[in-house]
Amino acid sequence: MLIEARKRKRIENLSNVKILYGTAYNLPFKDEFFDKVYCINTFCHIENNKKAVEEISRVLKKGGMAYIEFYDAINPFVFFRFIANPFFKNHPYVYGNFIPTLKKTANKNRLKIKKFQTI
Repeated sequence: MLIEARKRKRIENLSNVKILYGTAYNLPFKDEFFDKVYCINTFCHIENNKKAVEEISRVLKKGGMAYIEFYDAINPFVFFRFIANPFFKNHPYVYGNFIPTLKKTANKNRLKIKKFQTI
């Protein structure tokens, strides 16, 4: 992805774009850097959800908003892709630990959850 991003930056002459490398566990930004953080369908690919939520909290300004979208286990797509598939037997959704982990970690890290909505 970084190679493609650098290539596109060069081809499109995007001199005002800065390309950074980071992970969900180690974002390359200062504390309280963002007003908003968007995390769209990423948690199903992250092994340590708790650490990722802690990192979102770290880079989010006080009073900021984090929008975290994830597939819920009651969604038929998620059920058949993850729960009914033995290949994903250790996936976080199988054990239903994501929502409780998110709630606990959010509260511990000053994030207020306004709403849960299944997709």
